[in-house]
Amino acid sequence: MDLGKILVESAKLMVAFPKAFVPRIVTTVVYSILEVLLAVLIADSFTSFGDPDAMWDVLTKLIGLLILMPFLYVADLTTYAMYPTIVSDMRSKHKVSLYGAFKRALKSARHIIVMCVLIMGFAVAVAVPISISMMFFRLTGNMVPLLIGAPLAFIAILGFSIVVFFVIPHAVVEESSIWGAFEGGLKMSHDNSWDVVKLNLVFAILMLGSMAIVAVARVHDGATWLAIALFVLIRALQAIVYTYLCIVNPLAYFHAKV
Repeated sequence: MDLGKILVESAKLMVAFPKAFVPRIVTTVVYSILEVLLAVLIADSFTSFGDPDAMWDVLTKLIGLLILMPFLYVADLTTYAMYPTIVSDMRSKHKVSLYGAFKRALKSARHIIVMCVLIMGFAVAVAVPISISMMFFRLTGNMVPLLIGAPLAFIAILGFSIVVFFVIPHAVVEESSIWGAFEGGLKMSHDNSWDVVKLNLVFAILMLGSMAIVAVARVHDGATWLAIALFVLIRALQAIVYTYLCIVNPLAYFHAKV
């Protein structure tokens, strides 16, 4: 794989086919709405102390949001699974059918659900020891567990990302079984290991940069119109970055497959 060629071609395809932004814009809007609702509920939780009815109302709404999150993540990964078809259409037909891409992604519903379970399980496995290390640091001031745990967590996340990097493109393009998708995806990652490592590092830099900008632009109580406009602008930027990453992944798959 030619990493530079993949990154440049992905940018050109993204600009040439604006419809490719639609799936990521939809998920970004939904996530933004949920984030604002969560911020409001957290703020309400501080003002409802001493009022059992108000506290119960806030708690039930928070539980409802938490129950909704796994379903939202399945929907998110489904839109992600649309991009192998979208990229294929870009390169061969020079047009994009979002409905056709969505239908083909739904054929890989089992793969998507398995991936969601794996990713969420892996996220918990990484988050728990890191959270304990942070709590230990706050209580004792000892940074050793955190200094050891943070790099190990980064390496684990990078390794996991490399292992599953081609699974969804392989599942959608080849319409393989769940085992076949993981076996084929892992083989492609192994055969192109160094290029996949570099691509995942690019992904990490872009995603961390996007998350950092979003964190700066959070809307708080009493936010001005300028702050709200900034929030919307940054979310639009995040949608662009995620769209780009969603195009790079299947495009790298097609390059590796040649």
